[in-house]
Amino acid sequence: MLDTVRRRTSRLHATRRRRVALVTGSGVAAAIAAALLVVGTLTSSAAPAPSSFPPAAGPPPVDHPLVVLGASISAGTGSSPEQAWPAMVGHCLGHRVLVGAVPGAGYVATGRGEQGPVARLAREADLARLDPSFVVLQAGHNDIGTSPRTLQAAVTSTVTAVSRELPRTHLVLITVFAHVGVPSAEARATDATIVAAARRADPRVVVLDPLAEGWSFPRVADGLHPTAAGQRLVADHVLDGLVRVGLAGPGTCPHGSSPPRLTPS
Repeated sequence: MLDTVRRRTSRLHATRRRRVALVTGSGVAAAIAAALLVVGTLTSSAAPAPSSFPPAAGPPPVDHPLVVLGASISAGTGSSPEQAWPAMVGHCLGHRVLVGAVPGAGYVATGRGEQGPVARLAREADLARLDPSFVVLQAGHNDIGTSPRTLQAAVTSTVTAVSRELPRTHLVLITVFAHVGVPSAEARATDATIVAAARRADPRVVVLDPLAEGWSFPRVADGLHPTAAGQRLVADHVLDGLVRVGLAGPGTCPHGSSPPRLTPS
């Protein structure tokens, strides 16, 4: 009789332990799910770019926007999309800017989520429908160390495709941004490969070369990405370059009161 009672008591305790384990497990699972939900919400709620591309099935923009396709410098890494150079340049030129920028992307590098390379961004933008004033391709840093032959082929095909799709639209390249300090030999070689391949593919292409021109600006701790103040200086460099080649009229912005305007194509 005593053995029977002990067995029943043992089974009762075991059942209670399983119930406690199940409740505890459910609580942990719920906590993990909640944490994932919070992380997912935070990740997906990142601030959008100044303007996104309108749906391909919809009507084209009523104006002739500036289209920027590129990497983290254009996405505003280190500051924010609203503080990044494309938004400031668009404000100064009085034109809407559509930005397709993927951190880590390049002419060869696919970048975050494999959303690149730049050629893919150009295809998905449906440039002919957007009918932009001009197109800026900002890429190069993430291709440092890529085989010159592979990089040359990628730049050639990208520039050729954009020029063919928009034969009367100016194409501007912003090439390699390197880490602060003396640029490495690999960075210089990558920059030279991009510039040479682009000019062979389309002699009309406008090249703004941060590496060769010695663009200087404040950077965040990684030594590469501009701070908010740095983005303003990058915008100044871009505007100076556009004025120099005749794509924008004279003016001073963002520091001056008379922003430059686009010159007729």
